[in-house]
Amino acid sequence: MAEAGTDYPWTLYAKIGLAFAVALALVYPLPAMMRDAGTNHGAIAFFGLVFGGFALYGGWGRFKNAQLIRNTPTSTIRSMPVGAVEVNGEAAPVEEPLTSPLTQQDACMYQLRVREYRPDGDDDSDWETVFYTSEHVPFRLDDGTGKVRIDPDDAQLEIERETSIDVDDGELPPKPVREWANQHGIDSRHLTSTSRYDRKLQERVLEDGESAYVFGGAQRREDAASTENERNLVVREHSGTETFIVSDQSEGELLEDQLAEAAVVLALALVCLPYGIVGSLVWIGIV
Repeated sequence: MAEAGTDYPWTLYAKIGLAFAVALALVYPLPAMMRDAGTNHGAIAFFGLVFGGFALYGGWGRFKNAQLIRNTPTSTIRSMPVGAVEVNGEAAPVEEPLTSPLTQQDACMYQLRVREYRPDGDDDSDWETVFYTSEHVPFRLDDGTGKVRIDPDDAQLEIERETSIDVDDGELPPKPVREWANQHGIDSRHLTSTSRYDRKLQERVLEDGESAYVFGGAQRREDAASTENERNLVVREHSGTETFIVSDQSEGELLEDQLAEAAVVLALALVCLPYGIVGSLVWIGIV
């Protein structure tokens, strides 16, 4: 278990350094490119500013989330305060568990994504998401010192383990998946391979009884009638930061992934924004 203030592993520094080195290498030829008379400076400016702005916003948001996780100490459920909390424990549904569509596991939460193989015409290929659904039920988290209810509405599910099955050209998905679709009122055509393209069904599940990490906001329950955490407090989205994460990873693993993603996205911003700014200056005739 990683505690607040834990040093980042050297592999994270290596990933961040590599991301920014690649970004700087791409920015280096910028002046020469801008001197090219055939360059469409208006298009460069628009793309660079718009894409770079989104990248800066997304990367900074990921970085702030990572810092928030790092700086929030892990609490035991027995002594969990009101406000921003991170807790670890064994997850179990408050009432009946869900049944996951692919693996038929008893679950607290699951995600199902359907991706379709779409050749792009250049002998390369890509997988495009054509359907996505998720489901969750309230669950308890038990760390041995106590239990607390988790209401996972709006939670970001960060599950590392993924189960995937292929549905080849013109085939139907397995029978349990079709039955699950019928029970949930989902058109099975979303899951069936078309006559032209193969599909891949990908499932991520937080299972009943699985160890989980939760970061969110602990609030007093409206119907609280006890001083015990399970009855007195509930963890939902943290109102101050709008952060709510449920993961099967440890805090340290999740933190490393969040920071690595932030570094990559901020590196993209470092590439795109200079192109956008210089392109704008050239386009309007200042340089």
